[in-house]
Amino acid sequence: MDGVIAICATFTAEPVAESLQYWLNLLSIPAKVEFAPYNQMLQTLVDPHSVFARNRNGLNVVLVRFEDWGRYGRNVSDWKSRSSELIAALKTAASIGQSPLLVCICPASPHTLEQELESELAGMSAIRFLSSKRLRELYPVTNWHDAGSDQLGHIPYTPEAYAALGTAIARVFHASLRAPYKVIVTDCDNTLWRGICGESGPQGIEVDAAGLAVQRFLKSRQQEGMLLCVCSKNAPEDVDEAFDAHPEMPLARSDFAVWRVNWQPKSENIQALAGDLSLGLDSFIFLDDNPMETAEVEARCPGVLALTLPATLELVPRFLDHVWAFDQNGVTAEDRKRTAMYRENALRRSVQAESLSYADFLAGLELKVDIRELRDAAEIERAAQMTQRTNQFNFTTRRFTEAQIQEALHSGSLQILAAFVSDRYGDYGQVGLVMYAAADDALHVRDFLLSCRVLGKGVEHAIVARLGEIAVARSLSAVEISFVPTPKNAPARDFLASLGMGNRVPSEIAAAVRFSPAVLPEPATDSIPTTPAARPCVDFAWIATNRADPAAILKAVSDAQEVRVGASGTRPRDEMERKLTRIWERVMRVAPIGIHDDFFDLGGDSFLAVRLLSELKPIIERDLPLITFVEAPTIAKFADLLRDHTRKPDWNHLAPLKTSGGRAPFYCNVLEFVDLARHVEADQPFYGIQAAVAQKTLTIEELAEQYVAEIREFQPEGPYYIGGSSFGGWVAYEMARQLTAEGQTVGLVALFDTAVPGPLLTEGATSDWQKRFYRFSLHWHNILVLGHRERLPYVRAKARRIADRIGGRERLPEAVRAVNEAGRWAESRYAPGEYSGGITLFRATKQPPWIASDRTLGWAKLVKGEIQIYDTPGHHADIVRDPRVRVLARQLNDALAKAQSRCGDVSAESVSARASGS
Repeated sequence: MDGVIAICATFTAEPVAESLQYWLNLLSIPAKVEFAPYNQMLQTLVDPHSVFARNRNGLNVVLVRFEDWGRYGRNVSDWKSRSSELIAALKTAASIGQSPLLVCICPASPHTLEQELESELAGMSAIRFLSSKRLRELYPVTNWHDAGSDQLGHIPYTPEAYAALGTAIARVFHASLRAPYKVIVTDCDNTLWRGICGESGPQGIEVDAAGLAVQRFLKSRQQEGMLLCVCSKNAPEDVDEAFDAHPEMPLARSDFAVWRVNWQPKSENIQALAGDLSLGLDSFIFLDDNPMETAEVEARCPGVLALTLPATLELVPRFLDHVWAFDQNGVTAEDRKRTAMYRENALRRSVQAESLSYADFLAGLELKVDIRELRDAAEIERAAQMTQRTNQFNFTTRRFTEAQIQEALHSGSLQILAAFVSDRYGDYGQVGLVMYAAADDALHVRDFLLSCRVLGKGVEHAIVARLGEIAVARSLSAVEISFVPTPKNAPARDFLASLGMGNRVPSEIAAAVRFSPAVLPEPATDSIPTTPAARPCVDFAWIATNRADPAAILKAVSDAQEVRVGASGTRPRDEMERKLTRIWERVMRVAPIGIHDDFFDLGGDSFLAVRLLSELKPIIERDLPLITFVEAPTIAKFADLLRDHTRKPDWNHLAPLKTSGGRAPFYCNVLEFVDLARHVEADQPFYGIQAAVAQKTLTIEELAEQYVAEIREFQPEGPYYIGGSSFGGWVAYEMARQLTAEGQTVGLVALFDTAVPGPLLTEGATSDWQKRFYRFSLHWHNILVLGHRERLPYVRAKARRIADRIGGRERLPEAVRAVNEAGRWAESRYAPGEYSGGITLFRATKQPPWIASDRTLGWAKLVKGEIQIYDTPGHHADIVRDPRVRVLARQLNDALAKAQSRCGDVSAESVSARASGS
């Protein structure tokens, strides 16, 4: 099953899809990108049916920009309150989700809130945290913020910044998919320091900036659980003295688990290290400044990732930061103790070499085995990690996430035991895992795995004996152990064979199993040292060298995108049109574009309109609304508009989306219904109603009065066909009441998934944030991106609709803030009256979970006429956007035909003439 990267954000996040898809293609990862509805973060996190909860084979991503909350409440106390809600929702999502959760704080955010959030989430193993500071360090962008696109569609970042953000997400996803590297083997001379200690002497070497960077980097990786080893062609005493002579170095000798300092080929030393650590070569990364050494290791140690440090020392820190192989997919407390564990294991091997027999050695260890049920989140985290990493003594090699183990525990479908082992030299930690269930007179062991570091010490025998005791206590006749052979789990197969009973062992015999250590067992490893790992072929060094800079990433993303071939049209006639054409072709990925080619026919939508206006800013030198692309959808018309600084629209509120056709016009909200206008019947005129700049606060009744006055000037007599969604739906409803009161005929009132105002339809009690977000659920303004496999190569991905309710931030223009505040003010004060006519309700089939079952969405209490309901597939955000808008268009065509039949087919010739100015 293909993986999914599911994303929710406090802002419009869809632009990250381009860079994410680039990385998925480059790394040959079969995955798709999905977005939660706009401004629905808390709902997405807690809803058991959301895209996050359904995601079982990927990564859930939360992108937070704290200042976005200022759009709806600008004081810090509101931010802190919402931060507490977010923390609670994240914890809920981590507990119910089946995929890892990445929480990324995006620039710029209040630093104290970010620190508090990171601190609160620090103990949650299922959550990965990426701070805005770390994001900026990894991918420094000259200009993160795009004020223009932020105002137009809450798209706050530049394309370069979105490319950086997408790359950071791709890194975390890639780390979650691949087997982790466990060991870093490093050279010393000209790697950890500058100079050769055998020639310059311990005092003669220099710990320069590059050496310090390498050592700090390795120290951080060691603290995350990776083992450090030294492999150097030197005299051992020279290397020892170099460390002793430079106490300022970040690394000390005690930070290294194993040393190989001699004059042997480094490939032989690394193979010996693999044996010492009981790990496969595919667990090793080798660092050296000498390309001859890395080439020798690469040739003779298949599976080892051999990296040559850049010859330019200033590039070393950035190179290491961008080698994705070092990224870890979650770090457990046990990981951080790994160096101490291997040091203790070395002591055990030393004692074993001096023992008369293996039995004497084991007796001297004073081994303690504790087999019990899992107790806390840390143990569940380690259990899941073991299923992901253990290969040799693993009877089925089934992999589990923490959420899956939690679910099994809570449901009671499986009993789970963990084995904890210690001896006189130290603690091995949580090393064994068994999952079983009783059925058909037997104890069925579904999964049985054990860490290689305790194999051959009798722990496996103790686990079988414990299972036998459980079976006897439950009066079950046998212990049945599932086994699925793999190329690597021969030790599990051999142990099962040693029991002499096949995979079904009588309970009494299982309970009596004991370990008799006659001879030293063969050492086991977590993978096969002589065979390269089954890893995807990823050139980590190339990525670190060529794809570390956001500008380079953005160019690569752009170059990789397919450019659709446009029809040969009229070429630009002057410099203005040439500039517009170049920008249109680059942003829309279509070439050539003629100056009379229609923006929407080329695949344009609201998201691309925002991108174009942002790119056109240096040419425009003034603010233009998105509606400009409706009024001037071609380069020629757009250029005329830019040349004429005195040009004003014909109407304050009306915007012609489609003027052709002989029917009476249909009027509705403008930005949300561009796609709908394109799919209704060809002869159906379609006019949008756009809000003018608010000079004063207007109620919904006053807005409806203004719109009615302008529509009646444009079309003096009815019947009128009007509609709207969310806030616009309430205005349309009020317009119908006013037109009826004036004695006019209203043929159709189309409400697109619009409920009565206020939280009147909630099912039972809801929290404050649910009520607040319910209101916004009626105002979803999304960008809908079609799945990669769902679109034809020549069709641009369609975007979810842009949020047109821009909140009041201090840097927003006063006019924009006034419009949005006026809308919220009007909404809070609107108490709709009764309507004597009927309405047509286009009801989305997917409603928020707290919405009551009233199919009329509350209108039955107000509407005295007939309520016709169309069930429209999708949710509130996407029924008006491609591809689902095609269904809505067919339903609207049907509703208009019925309404026009009832009213008589009124010709719109006079209206068309008025629109054309004749």
